[in-house]
Amino acid sequence: MAPEDMAEAAKKTGKLLQIGHQRRSNPRYIYAYEKIIEQSLLLGRITTINGQWNRSKQACLDRDIPQKYYIDQATLEKNGFESMHQFLNWRWFKNLGGGPIVDLGSHQIDIYNWFLKSRPVSVIASGGTDYYDTKTHQWYDIVLAVYEYQTPAGPVRAFYQTGTTNSSNGYFESFMGDEGTLVISEASNRGSIYRETWVAAEKWDKWVSNGVLYKQCDAEIKCLEEAKKKCIKDCLCPQIIDPESGAIVDVRESPVPPRYDLPIILSKPYHQPHLENFFNAVRGTEKLNCPADIGYETAVTVLKVNEAVAEAKKLMFKPEEFAAI
Repeated sequence: MAPEDMAEAAKKTGKLLQIGHQRRSNPRYIYAYEKIIEQSLLLGRITTINGQWNRSKQACLDRDIPQKYYIDQATLEKNGFESMHQFLNWRWFKNLGGGPIVDLGSHQIDIYNWFLKSRPVSVIASGGTDYYDTKTHQWYDIVLAVYEYQTPAGPVRAFYQTGTTNSSNGYFESFMGDEGTLVISEASNRGSIYRETWVAAEKWDKWVSNGVLYKQCDAEIKCLEEAKKKCIKDCLCPQIIDPESGAIVDVRESPVPPRYDLPIILSKPYHQPHLENFFNAVRGTEKLNCPADIGYETAVTVLKVNEAVAEAKKLMFKPEEFAAI
C-alpha cells in the first residue's frame, strides 16, 4: 500500500494510524527536542546536521531458512513474490521496498524534519549497488544524501549516509549549532551536548543547576586536556614547528568542547514507548506521536533520495508534495 493510500484510509475511516517512527515516542528524543533545542536554545542557530546508519556485511547477508519451511510457489506469487528468496529478502527488491535509505534512513531523517520543524527544499544524492550482486540486491547498498532546509533562523544543510558493508560508528544523529552540538542515538542511551568553547560556561551552568543537563566530570575533562598536551609535546609533526625559534605554529586547532549529558535514561525496549503511545491514543488519553500526515511527510522526504540517485542531479521539493490528500 502506498503512503498516500494509508493516509487517505486513515482520514476516511477516522481510525487511528500510528507510523512506526519510534523515536517520536522515545523520552530521550522528546527531552532533547523540548529542553535542549526549544527551551534552553543551547545549540544556538542550527546550521548543519549529520546522520548515519552503518551496518556490517554480516548483518546484510541474504537470509534463508530450512527448505521444509518454504512457502509453496503459488502462494508466493499470489502475494507478489517471485521466490522464497525474494520473500525473505524483500527489502532489496525495487517492487517490494525502498532499500536501506528507506528501511533505515527514514527513521533518522524523520528526526531532521521534527527537530527543525521544517521540510527540505532540495536533495542531492549519490549511491549505487557497489558491493552486492545486482540480481539479488536491486536497491543501492550505499547512499550519501545532502538536504537543504530553509528555516526561520536561516538555511540548514543536512547530510545522511547509510552503508551496508561496514558498521563503523553504528547509527546516530548530530545537530550542530553555532553554540553547541547535540549527538544522539537510539542505541545505548547515547545522548550528549557539547558546548562550543567560546560560549561562556556560565550560560550553561544554570541548566546544569536546574537538572536539564549533567556536566561531564571535571576530572575527566582535566584528563582529556592533559592527554592532549602530552600528545602535542610528544607527537607534534615537524611541519608545524618553526625551524628557527622552535615555536609551535598557530594551526587554529579548536579546543576540546566540554561535554554535557542528558539526564534521561530509557530502560524499556526501543519500540515500547511508541506502542504505549498508540494504546493510550486508543484509550483517548494521548495524541498519536506520529500520525499519518507526519509519516507521509517523512516518506516524501526519504523517497526523493532514490530519485535523486537515479537522476544524478539535485532535485527540488514542491510544498504540495508533502500533502497526502
